[in-house]
Amino acid sequence: MYEYIVLFVGLLFVVLIPWLIMEINRDKKRIKALAPVVLNIATISKQSNSQIEGVFRDAGFSIKYLGPNDGQPFVLNMFMYSARPFFYLDLRKENFDTRISKKIGFVREVEVGDEEFDAAFLLRTEARDRCKVYFSDEAKRTLVSTMYSLGYTLAFSTQGILMTIPLQTNTPRPAIDQKKLSKCLESLRLLIDDN
Repeated sequence: MYEYIVLFVGLLFVVLIPWLIMEINRDKKRIKALAPVVLNIATISKQSNSQIEGVFRDAGFSIKYLGPNDGQPFVLNMFMYSARPFFYLDLRKENFDTRISKKIGFVREVEVGDEEFDAAFLLRTEARDRCKVYFSDEAKRTLVSTMYSLGYTLAFSTQGILMTIPLQTNTPRPAIDQKKLSKCLESLRLLIDDN
């Protein structure tokens, strides 16, 4: 019995350790390939094996690749920090589940007064008045709608906004070009302006 345990642990190390090293090197290559693209449009203040941090139009940001989980694609997470405290917001696309939850009364939604936007998105927050004022800006509503139509998601926290971009490739080359990266950073910057 002891031999089987030793054999199992040995096999685990023989398979697991090289796989972990390969994954770490893949992340390093992705970030290393993305850094020159970021440098063309922003100032990089810190770069590690898995993350780039910097400043874009006087706002701090971080960019990080995340590998596939449970059949999900690779994603690029971009976080833009807000100079002033932001507000937490659970923002989701409306779907069958959210509509049922609202009808039953499980969800108390914030409506911003734009019928099209309110029908497309579910907004939940404790800062209801602040959320209504924030989304009274048509440009912000349009920007959020556009991002979601591209398959991106947004997460609002007290520190800023996280944009998640699904990527179509598993290669270590940058899967996002300078123009797209610039548009994403610009969009995040517009969303945190005058929060």
